[in-house]
Amino acid sequence: MGSAPIAALAERTARRYRDRALASAWVAAWQVTGEQRLLGFAEDCAEDAVAACGDSASLCCGHAGQGFAALTLYRATGERRWLTAAHRVAADAVRAAATEDAPAHQLFAGELGVALLAAELEDPARAAMPVYEAIGG
Repeated sequence: MGSAPIAALAERTARRYRDRALASAWVAAWQVTGEQRLLGFAEDCAEDAVAACGDSASLCCGHAGQGFAALTLYRATGERRWLTAAHRVAADAVRAAATEDAPAHQLFAGELGVALLAAELEDPARAAMPVYEAIGG
């Protein structure tokens, strides 16, 4: 069958779904294949994530998730702009969490995800999106 159909599917998927959660998937695909365009797809996802407006602090759909998308790209590329973006959206997450009525103990919908992002920023080279990414070495 060859890889051409898979490459075409990846291209269509990348253009349609530029979601923060896919940043880590595209980085993983790039790490396995070495195909530079897959890293480009990851960067597109992360750029959309950190540019997104919103008032949610959550790891699932808010600022904390945006921060992890940026950290994924920082780990992959070493580019300082991603670390700077992660710090910026982490500050947004802390502000949003202070005004939300979200449960503190829930990872993806509560303040726990924001606290985890803040902790991961202490050692960004080892940061990992919970559940989706392996902890760096």
